[in-house]
Amino acid sequence: MMILIYKNLILAGLFVGLMALPGCSREQQSPGSTDSAKQQNKPQQHSGILYVKILPDSPTSGDNLQAVFNEGGSVTWRWEKNGSILENEKTPRLAKTQFTRGDTITVVVTSGGKEGKAVVTIANSLPEIRSVRFTPEYICRGEDVTAMVNGFDADGDEVRFSCKWIINGEESSQDTMILKGDKIKKGDSLSQ
Repeated sequence: MMILIYKNLILAGLFVGLMALPGCSREQQSPGSTDSAKQQNKPQQHSGILYVKILPDSPTSGDNLQAVFNEGGSVTWRWEKNGSILENEKTPRLAKTQFTRGDTITVVVTSGGKEGKAVVTIANSLPEIRSVRFTPEYICRGEDVTAMVNGFDADGDEVRFSCKWIINGEESSQDTMILKGDKIKKGDSLSQ
């Protein structure tokens, strides 16, 4: 989106490129864990006569889980979190409210006397930008512009933002959430 400063006033909304940085990446370990990074990247484990799989393949705490298997008939489902049975979970779906990053989730499926299971470790969720608002609403020449960002991380990690301002097609040296008013003048265009 291009913004044109006309008569010392920006007449359109301002859009700035932002980058969300999670407080803890998939490679970083969470406090108190020794092998969490390795566990988060290991593939799903399967065992038993029935082939059972948990979807999505690499779940995060922002995903609901779905168990699928390769046969039909009468079925029982048992979900476990970190080795403990989730007593009230007896369907092929497990809500994201039942687990957090780093938990090991197991589903055991029994059908026609056969059993199979799948095991996954819940990985780190990526942060998201929910909205960006700019203040002040009407910007005059020489006035600072601030990017106000509403971000969210399903794991509760700290989310930091970086902002690149582009003025007249040139990237500004300022990479803060505030664009100093002395960097823009009448006739300038701002874009992402």
